[in-house]
Amino acid sequence: MVDSIWIVTSYFNPCRYVTKRHNFELFATQLRSMGAQLLVVETARSDGEFELGKDHNVVRVRGDSFIWQKERLINLGTTNLPTSCTKVAWLDCDLLFEDHEWLKRTADALERFAVVQPFSSSIRLPRGLLEFRGQGQDGEQCVESFAAAFARDRSLAFDAVYRLHGHTGFAWAARRDLLTECGLYDACLTGSADHLMAHVFAGALNSQCIAAMIGSGHKYAEHFARWANRVHEICQGSLGHVPGRVLHLWHGAVADRRYYSRNQEFKKFDFDPDRHVRVGTNGLWEWADASREMRAWAMNVFESRNEDGDRPLDD
Repeated sequence: MVDSIWIVTSYFNPCRYVTKRHNFELFATQLRSMGAQLLVVETARSDGEFELGKDHNVVRVRGDSFIWQKERLINLGTTNLPTSCTKVAWLDCDLLFEDHEWLKRTADALERFAVVQPFSSSIRLPRGLLEFRGQGQDGEQCVESFAAAFARDRSLAFDAVYRLHGHTGFAWAARRDLLTECGLYDACLTGSADHLMAHVFAGALNSQCIAAMIGSGHKYAEHFARWANRVHEICQGSLGHVPGRVLHLWHGAVADRRYYSRNQEFKKFDFDPDRHVRVGTNGLWEWADASREMRAWAMNVFESRNEDGDRPLDD
């Protein structure tokens, strides 16, 4: 056990996908076997049941808005960590690490870097597999992590398109004081905050990827820029990675995530985080002055993911 570092993950399953719960149990079991300290923040609707049992270290929050809450939940989780925690890793709850020493290596790397991506490559596993057997989902091979690509060529974070600058999602870690001061950027309702934040951690605040996702010259871009500037003052491009591969467990077709198109669709709403959403008394996002169309679009983000695919998990 590495006492100084905790892992925080979020769990929000409004569509009751069976695969999501199954993957979470695999994820949590592996971390438990490594002696990791894991905190889960789960949200459920007021008329629904929480899914995770008391055998997990869970903070439970109720909320009725179908809004992307991942980063908001992780920010809530960070405030619930013990004072002995000085480093925080935030992970998607559908991952397996091949290197069982990754957490110690991550804690060590955070002595040198403000932010660390705790893997150098990743693979999306085909359905039903728990290990890499030479080929990933849809024939995909291993993909370099964003931070590993940054270590190889820093210009990639500024100038390269997504397929060249490395994968920005799955898992990250930072010194706790950075998260206490700035938090994660939690107002990206399209689910692309990992991508936006990665460029900021690298000091690439003017990356073409940021402009492509959220545009410029409007309230959303200004809101993000305020967060980005605060983080950059502290981080100053101090970004590292940990060698090793992470395995992403199957939960539906990659095409159903619609990574690019959902950001382009969202632009039509002229999103203003200070007007359209607000933080409720439960600490979660809730709708404020948002149109019916925006609310319906946000709900569809979850429904269209189709994480169980076209047949039951045990087929």
